Amino acid sequence: MGEAATAQHLPRNYKATQASLAAAIEAANAHRDLVPGLAELIGDDSIVGMMPPIPAAGGGGSGSSSIVVDAGAVDAVGGGEGGGGGGVGDDAANALDSDAVVGGHPSLPSLEAVSTAASRLINDNPPFVTMSARDSAPQLRLEDPTIIEDGSSKEKTFQRKLVVGGGMKGYRMSRATHCVSSGCYYYEALILGSDESGNGLSAGRGLKRPLQEVDKLGGQNDADLSVENAKKRQSGISMNGHLRIGWSTRLADLQAPVGYNENSYAIRDIMGSRIHKSHREDKWGGVGFGPNDVLGLAICLVDNKTKTTHGTAALTDSASDIGAAETKDAKSQDSKSSDKGNSSSTLSNHIRFFKNGQPMGNDGIGFNNINPGTYYPAISCYGEGRAYLNFGPNFVYPPKGLPSEMDLLPISDLCTPPPIAVEAVERVISSGSKDGKNTFFSKRSDDNILLAFKELVRVEAMARHRAYSEHMDLHKLEISAIRKKHGLPTLDEQQHSHPT
Repeated sequence: MGEAATAQHLPRNYKATQASLAAAIEAANAHRDLVPGLAELIGDDSIVGMMPPIPAAGGGGSGSSSIVVDAGAVDAVGGGEGGGGGGVGDDAANALDSDAVVGGHPSLPSLEAVSTAASRLINDNPPFVTMSARDSAPQLRLEDPTIIEDGSSKEKTFQRKLVVGGGMKGYRMSRATHCVSSGCYYYEALILGSDESGNGLSAGRGLKRPLQEVDKLGGQNDADLSVENAKKRQSGISMNGHLRIGWSTRLADLQAPVGYNENSYAIRDIMGSRIHKSHREDKWGGVGFGPNDVLGLAICLVDNKTKTTHGTAALTDSASDIGAAETKDAKSQDSKSSDKGNSSSTLSNHIRFFKNGQPMGNDGIGFNNINPGTYYPAISCYGEGRAYLNFGPNFVYPPKGLPSEMDLLPISDLCTPPPIAVEAVERVISSGSKDGKNTFFSKRSDDNILLAFKELVRVEAMARHRAYSEHMDLHKLEISAIRKKHGLPTLDEQQHSHPT
């Protein structure tokens, strides 16, 4: 009698609805890279409502809510107070079966809740490479660039965290969100002045109270500094602090500078000294850098395996990858001047440094035979040292002087661009299978839940793709502005002069 009575109180499509909710939860969790906000909500029982439990036969008294929700979710569906029928109320049964819930479902998060979660996670974990707030010393400031003079950088609702600044004595470290474990990758750092606007393309306000190392500049011969830095100092452009920039594993201490121990490698602004295990080398061939200089940093992790010129795994350097056809031109010239009979060469694990596109030292190699591992772009700031990190795909100064078999990829390639909404929905629903086979929802799935779930996926996918597109638009404007300031053609001018 109990089972029969219970069945009479169930909505007509209870089992299909229950299975569809389970499929939605599984699909969202399997695609956290595409819908992290939805996966977070739908996987948390304290936020998303689950299916009503099977009521006890003949239950009486007040019908209770069967949906557990948080403030942002849709109101729960439940029976009326004092109802004599007990179990799942008539309103709940009608809601589960009605076409009126196509735009949402009481057992799924609301569109508003998903939109809010998506916005928060875009800031916490954006769909593009940036500096990581979670992997940065709390004393540092992670800011948005203000390179564009018309203020376009402020016309957005998400943070890009591409400018790192200090503000205290003592070095502190910040690492990027993405890392390199194999292959050859590159990023740039535009050194900013100490001006309050944060615009490294303008002159600073001068030194208010010089730090110890800055104060030494007044008593040193300009030969100890780069010629460029001496000129900038005389013209009033200043950096009231210092920087060490390079590559770091997660084992490096954020409360120490890059290059402090065996887990990181750095180059510093004074004299371009290279530093590893706190050992500083001033005369390896490095060049000092200061405000408005663009520092290039490349890492190559190949595990010391021999790479052949024509057999290297594809690390293409298309114009969109490195951002300039001049990279190809430079590599073509280097190839012509190299030994034509050399069909293969050995690439070791190494790090290269460039200043304004020109390699430092011996072909830019600052560290050779570095420890294998997983490395993040890293920067440490002392005082008011600040820099704008550019992870590509476009660069101010694409690197020159590379061996013909070394093809660099921008760090931005480590982050897969989010798909457009239609593609995201298809991938989440079909689990991304090549044949498009639906592996989560069956043919008997509840159409209302499936449609509502698709809409939630679409909302978050649109938000993530929009943030990525806005970032890329700002990125192109910023790099063009910096290139123009350096007397280089903008990206549009460069594209017209080097048609693909």
